[in-house]
Amino acid sequence: MAEIDKMKVAQVLVDAMRDAEFGEPSDPVLMDALGQGDFSAQVDVLEFDSLQAMEFCISIELATGAPITAALVEDCKTFDGLAAWIWDHASDAFRSSVRS
Repeated sequence: MAEIDKMKVAQVLVDAMRDAEFGEPSDPVLMDALGQGDFSAQVDVLEFDSLQAMEFCISIELATGAPITAALVEDCKTFDGLAAWIWDHASDAFRSSVRS
């Protein structure tokens, strides 16, 4: 298994959080931590309602090809676990693409 490109996954997570906002700004401290490669936060800090969770998952799936659900996000516990799950299930095209 290839090493996780955390910065590539971080961008996907930040974009997914923005897609799920619906007028509620994302936690800037969490967004900054992810942007710096710190994935230690618990995923439950997102506090998404069911629609936001669905948008978050759809955004991740569209970006990576990883068929993720809200239940899987919760099961990952931390963003580190979530990043690993996304990387393991992402399409080869996503994993090999150049970060923009």
